[in-house]
Amino acid sequence: MAEPIPIETLHPTIRMLSDEQIQAIHHTSLDILSRTGIVMKNEAGRELLLDIGAWESEGRIKVPPYLVTDAIASAPPRLPMFNRLGELTMPLEAGKVFFGPGSDCPFTIDVNTGQRREATAEDGRCFAHLCDGLGQIDFIMSMGTPSDVPTMDHYLHSFIAMIRGSVKPNVYTANNRQDMEDIHRIACAVAGSETELREKPFLLHYAEPISPLLFNDESVDKLLFCAEKGLPVAYIPSPNAGGGGPITLAGALALGNAEGLIGLVLTQLVRPGTPVLYGMNTAALDMKSAIVSYGSPEWPMGMAACADLARYYGLPVWGTAGATDSKLVDAQAGIEATVTIMTAFLTRCNLVHDAGSSA
Repeated sequence: MAEPIPIETLHPTIRMLSDEQIQAIHHTSLDILSRTGIVMKNEAGRELLLDIGAWESEGRIKVPPYLVTDAIASAPPRLPMFNRLGELTMPLEAGKVFFGPGSDCPFTIDVNTGQRREATAEDGRCFAHLCDGLGQIDFIMSMGTPSDVPTMDHYLHSFIAMIRGSVKPNVYTANNRQDMEDIHRIACAVAGSETELREKPFLLHYAEPISPLLFNDESVDKLLFCAEKGLPVAYIPSPNAGGGGPITLAGALALGNAEGLIGLVLTQLVRPGTPVLYGMNTAALDMKSAIVSYGSPEWPMGMAACADLARYYGLPVWGTAGATDSKLVDAQAGIEATVTIMTAFLTRCNLVHDAGSSA
């Protein structure tokens, strides 16, 4: 277990959880993993866990606490991110906060007509170019899912659009291992070589398990690929309260923490020291529409609690801010964006995404 980072050594910081609550969530997560277990659909991930001391019972893999403790001790507390020029512009470490946009939105508002329409690959380049010129934006995500490219290739085209539009670090998504391999080849060509890319990474992959406790083949495959290459990865569960997670925030945190820790275990088994961004999404599910509420108070509250857990583990942390449930740039959008941005800043989340996104 990494030594907890003293809160008083950081910049002004607010806390959501007491030391006792952090311990309670941590130990509940360990109980979930060792007593309830997980469903692992990826054969390589399954073998990694079983070979090192996990066991299988009634179709579920039970993970002993010592595997989690070892993984936390192995993971680095600092995740350096470079721009494409090789400059260290985004060191994800205690006390540092960086903001950027979101990804994978199927629709956008046309800046010329003001009308809602499907996003295109050119929109992705324009979003990246805009973010490149904004001093308050530190990294790039694709924002749109391009509709004018082959459906199964849209992740690849989104990555290319980000590269064309900005030199800032980028956070990318992918469909499967083939996407990861194609994107990796492009990134190596941009960086100069695979070694240079590993030494000065300008990209970070975002993947998710499926809450509750389902580790699907594709997402684990992408996670293991990043570990094999020694590249930064964020494996972010979404145990949204009332949806994939329990209705209470404490329950959602315990579940999401358990799922995120499995991602940490897998990466460290493949390559000890793999840089991993810890975190989770815990927004509430709108029971009327079955849509996750981006503007709900549960999201920034869960993010604040997640930051407390990350400090306890000594890991850099993922965050969400600047998003809204409003479909217009109105007072609701302003209030929801302001509250979440301020919360992310004051809780010292390291990489904060989704600025400018709307549910």
